[in-house]
Amino acid sequence: MIYLISRAPRFSPNSVERDEAIFKALLMELALQGRAVRSIDEEALPDSLVDADLVVSMGRAADTLRYLAELETRGVPVLNSPTALLRNTRSHLDALACSVGVGVRSMGNTTDVARIEQVVGYPLWLKRGDATAQSVGDVRFVTDLAQLSEGLHFLVDNGCTDFVAMEHVEGDLVKFYGVASTPFFHCTLPTAEGGFSKFGLEAHNGRPQGHPFDAEALKATADRLALASGMPIYGGDAVVRPDGSTALIDFNDFPSFGGCTQAAAKAIADHVAARLSEGSTFLTHS
Repeated sequence: MIYLISRAPRFSPNSVERDEAIFKALLMELALQGRAVRSIDEEALPDSLVDADLVVSMGRAADTLRYLAELETRGVPVLNSPTALLRNTRSHLDALACSVGVGVRSMGNTTDVARIEQVVGYPLWLKRGDATAQSVGDVRFVTDLAQLSEGLHFLVDNGCTDFVAMEHVEGDLVKFYGVASTPFFHCTLPTAEGGFSKFGLEAHNGRPQGHPFDAEALKATADRLALASGMPIYGGDAVVRPDGSTALIDFNDFPSFGGCTQAAAKAIADHVAARLSEGSTFLTHS
């Protein structure tokens, strides 16, 4: 039996319908492939999933991840790996991005504003990393000391345990979606035609100038990061500089796949089929 676990609405700011769309599309795709599949609400998990052959989860609550991590320790493949997700704070993912050559200047978990100004500089992004952004205050574009101090106070006052100050990279913003070990990879320019935005922050990069970039190389890099992070079902943001080089500024677990829902569902279902035929868990690294 394959179990699909949905995402609680609080983890889908302005994206509930989009998350429901990919969830339903994947459910249908697996059923069409003849798989025995059952859907479960993240907020109504059963005591156990004794008959699970594989779990595909969009869940993001810490309790959900711990529940699934226990299942994973018993040899049940879970996509994406809950053990990896519990480890993958933003600061950890930023370090991994640097390790594959696409990171940017950043500092994690410091409230030393002078040091942030020296190492990162303005403008910069202040991003919560211990949980998925759920409000506009969790991700901020910062241009001066007053905004930086306000943002840091907000994060600390709200109990944030992981955050990153990251340089702002000028260039064309590219949003990408992929599924590792499949040909599927989809790129969009979200500021070109007023595309979907959770919080409207993409506007800080302005309209794209059409800088050329190698989408295949971006996919190869993203797939390497997916392998390193234990998140084969992924999405993210990159910035293409005028010289064509790319900087990865965000990497996310199981996105909504806006604009490519059906193709993504097919790719995820194919990845599931490969995992079941392998009979082994997805490789994750610390």
